[in-house]
Amino acid sequence: MFFFGLADQSSVTLSAKIDDDSLDVSQLLTTLLAFRRGNFGARMPLDWTGTAGKVADTLNRIFEASDRMSQELARLSLVAGKDGKPEQRLSLMRVVERDHFFALSPDLLSIMGLDGCFRQVNPSWEQTLGYSPEELMSRPWLELVHADDRQATLDAMRKLEAGEPVIHLEIRYRTRDGSYRWLVWNAVSSLEERLIYAVAHDVTERKQADLALQMSNRELETFSYSVSHDLRAPLRSIDGFSQALEEDCGERLDEVGRQHLKRIRAAASRMGLLIDALLQLSQVSCTELRMSAVDLSALARSVAGDLRERDPRRKVECAITEGAKARGDRTLLRAVLENLFSNAWKFTGKREDARIEFGVETSTGCPVYCVRDNGAGFDMKDAGKLFGPFQRLHGSDEFPGTGIGLATVQRIVRRHGGQVWAESAVGRGTAIHFTLGGQEQNGKPDGPAGGKSPCAGSGSPGGEAPVRERGDQ
Repeated sequence: MFFFGLADQSSVTLSAKIDDDSLDVSQLLTTLLAFRRGNFGARMPLDWTGTAGKVADTLNRIFEASDRMSQELARLSLVAGKDGKPEQRLSLMRVVERDHFFALSPDLLSIMGLDGCFRQVNPSWEQTLGYSPEELMSRPWLELVHADDRQATLDAMRKLEAGEPVIHLEIRYRTRDGSYRWLVWNAVSSLEERLIYAVAHDVTERKQADLALQMSNRELETFSYSVSHDLRAPLRSIDGFSQALEEDCGERLDEVGRQHLKRIRAAASRMGLLIDALLQLSQVSCTELRMSAVDLSALARSVAGDLRERDPRRKVECAITEGAKARGDRTLLRAVLENLFSNAWKFTGKREDARIEFGVETSTGCPVYCVRDNGAGFDMKDAGKLFGPFQRLHGSDEFPGTGIGLATVQRIVRRHGGQVWAESAVGRGTAIHFTLGGQEQNGKPDGPAGGKSPCAGSGSPGGEAPVRERGDQ
């Protein structure tokens, strides 16, 4: 109906919509009217340029697809006969619909033989690689595969020959101009027909973006180490000369002077801790994920044991739920628990009945992990600052720290495709919940905010709405 309506418009309207010197409105209308009357062999001129050329190319692809369908329909009509049974006519319609989908799909669809040659390709192949269907079907398709990807391709062919599907195979194909495009393949074989049915998707832009991101991460890592080295040298000088001044001239200084020296050394020490924290934050963003099955309960027990060894005078009850499993980078997930347990340990420092809990809720299908304490807590109106670098909700004289811990947790959780959020109340403790890329409903995980908390128990903050920090999906 689009073409019919277009053919009825005036040349003035068409000229206004496509402002291009190469456009011949009369020829455009003539071709569209011919197509309308059933002449599926009609074609637009190939010498149009600019916007008119793009319109002509698009129309020609549609005309060619319609022509092929018309020919196939005629062939099948002869087979079925004018008086064909209803099931024959239904089969005919299905074939036409299949070919229509094949011709117009933006993905690269193909039928290949187990002998390594294309049997049929859709127009998207020519649009992506620049080769005509005749060129593609006249040579073994392995000739177009990048040399470094041929072994993976041959391995995939062996799977298909054995009747196994191939899912998400990334290989590079050479284009007509000599460059390469990244294609992601999914394919199944029909051993009876000795054919392979495959669909490929061009992911070149994504691969280039990933490469650019990797380069940026390497540059960031190099910059971080360089800055940390450049900052540490003057810090060592400040601390060293302050110590020398205190030891050599301390007796000649009054109490005010000695206090100034202590503050200088304390500030240098704190700056060193901030540099370490910045390095840790940058490494979290740059480190390659090494995914494996991780026993989070075992990691939590280990982290709690380390805290007890470092601070044996504290009496803290640690309740750790058994069987909390996840898939992720073991080193980074340990860093998550170290930061969360260290925060809980610190903020329960003023309580005689200090308690830290770790648990998981799995009844909703998406595991929601939780580290909860009965410590100082915070006002939820300040929760927006919680996961920002160097953001602190308590003064350093009350609770020491760098303000990097929860920012590190958030980055690690996001890299695992998850979310992290908090619940708290002043004087009643804090609970930090997180997911690791589990199933979601309506964009939010089922968990503490909508049901039972995985580590609900004594000291649970209540009456406050949780703040959610969404992870990158």
